[in-house]
Amino acid sequence: MQLLKFVNQYKKTIGFLVLIFVLCLSPSLAVSKKLGWTISFGFDKWVHAGLYFILFLIWSTESKQFHKSVVYFVLAATVVGAGIEFLQHILPFHRSAELADFFADISGVLFGYFVVAQNRLKKQPMRKRGLSPFGGRNDRF
Repeated sequence: MQLLKFVNQYKKTIGFLVLIFVLCLSPSLAVSKKLGWTISFGFDKWVHAGLYFILFLIWSTESKQFHKSVVYFVLAATVVGAGIEFLQHILPFHRSAELADFFADISGVLFGYFVVAQNRLKKQPMRKRGLSPFGGRNDRF
């Protein structure tokens, strides 16, 4: 029952994770032909960062306890990124495991965290954050 509840809560995140697995583990010839020259100029690193950025955004909208579980999600995304790179290395799909791809994955997650945290901070009332409406810190509120 817990598993069904988890899957129902995070269905978009899980769906996007499946998409990431399919894109990152599909044979490289199919991906290369569609994107053409762009892969040779580091475009794939931006794709990795973008996919994990979007993954974080999707997860943050589905998470009910963002601040309590963000560390676990960042760790899980790190493990997934490392796992995909490992699978690219051992599976016979002509994919190469690159440390730069892994760092791009982590960069996307961390940038996603920064964007979401800043957005949530802006939405909190100033008094809840311990700030005075006139600027500066005010602990009397």
